[in-house]
Amino acid sequence: RRFRVSRMKNLEVQHEAFQIPPCYESHSALFHKWDLCPGSPVLSHFEVTASMAEWLAENPVHPSQKLEDGVLELQVRDLDALASWILGLNGIRVISPVELRTRIKEKALAVVALHG
Repeated sequence: RRFRVSRMKNLEVQHEAFQIPPCYESHSALFHKWDLCPGSPVLSHFEVTASMAEWLAENPVHPSQKLEDGVLELQVRDLDALASWILGLNGIRVISPVELRTRIKEKALAVVALHG
């Protein structure tokens, strides 16, 4: 989340400290915002265009990213966040899982309904 200092009112010092879950503490290099929700990571595959593959090779989007012969593989927990990211791109098509394809379709239909 992003916080704005101008919105903060009535600050109070607490004597508690946030405890990083052990799974993130020992694998801090593997942490990503798409992994904040509970549950097991979901293996996803995507077909990507050559230009998208080139961009992904230079700009990995997740620690689990594997890219080979135009196929991107990711393992993330938050499929809704992943679906929203995919909707903002050209040159990527979900191969699996079906659940992710369904979420993307639902989000796209909601945009169409909003804009007529």
